[in-house]
Amino acid sequence: MEDFNSSRVNLVQHSGGTNEKSIWLWHCRLGHPSFGYIKHLLTKLFLGLDPSVFNCDTCILAKSHRVPFSINSNKSSTPFALIHTDV
Repeated sequence: MEDFNSSRVNLVQHSGGTNEKSIWLWHCRLGHPSFGYIKHLLTKLFLGLDPSVFNCDTCILAKSHRVPFSINSNKSSTPFALIHTDV
């Protein structure tokens, strides 16, 4: 779980106005929903602001995916002759 102090750092880094600080605060408190969803919930906070401007580093890292393993042509003739692990 994200440390609250690092959330404060994100708030300071990303925001300038009072509404922007409130948007970032609600984004963290609600569990990092999309900014479009927050705009739907709290429309008054987004007056004059575009939700696509907001980018959360935590959300980007959490949604990143690793590249799948390449197709391996090694076939085993007996059970447990070839074992794959994920460390």
